[in-house]
Amino acid sequence: MTVYRLRITFAKTAPLRYTSHLDMMHVWERTLRRSGLPIAYSKGFNPGPRIHQGCSLPLGFTSQQEMVDIFLDDVLAIDAVRSALQEAVPPGIELGAIEEIDPKAPALQTQVQSSTYIATLLDPVNPAELKASLQSLLAAPALPRTWREKAYDLRPLIHSLTLLPASSGGQLSFEMHLSAREGAMARPEEVLSAMGFSPHAARVERTKILLA
Repeated sequence: MTVYRLRITFAKTAPLRYTSHLDMMHVWERTLRRSGLPIAYSKGFNPGPRIHQGCSLPLGFTSQQEMVDIFLDDVLAIDAVRSALQEAVPPGIELGAIEEIDPKAPALQTQVQSSTYIATLLDPVNPAELKASLQSLLAAPALPRTWREKAYDLRPLIHSLTLLPASSGGQLSFEMHLSAREGAMARPEEVLSAMGFSPHAARVERTKILLA
């Protein structure tokens, strides 16, 4: 049987901010069932809808670009798929591009190389001090951190840190380009912590996922 694989790009907005990576899988399962699309199922004793998610998004973050691969048992026009999904997605998911992918291509999560984020600081911060903090982090030879009792070096996982223009309300923000590969993932909250900020001191949004 021919399997039709589609990659869906979508935004994860405020209503789903506190929905975990695992729960997002359930959200997509329910969405696909409601859509009426001919979903392909895995084999074995406990078959389930064939869905590949991209890299996880920390709880409390929003995103302009998330990705999920779905597998169908029949070939449908992209516009028909979009129309069916649009009727079924819950508040918090905004559909973007939908494209056909080679069914034999590697799993989506193994293709993710890096992600970009924008962190907007919620409290007033001196722009010069924030810029100096970003530069200091980039100049550090190493940034020893511990995650789940495992020591690692955060510094090689940071590709860039860029101060952005202040908002009309005066809030400061900066962009992080971080590694997101399996076994080598930099977490935005760890970058904030290394700068001396609480993870709750900023509103963070993923802006892009970059694939191999």
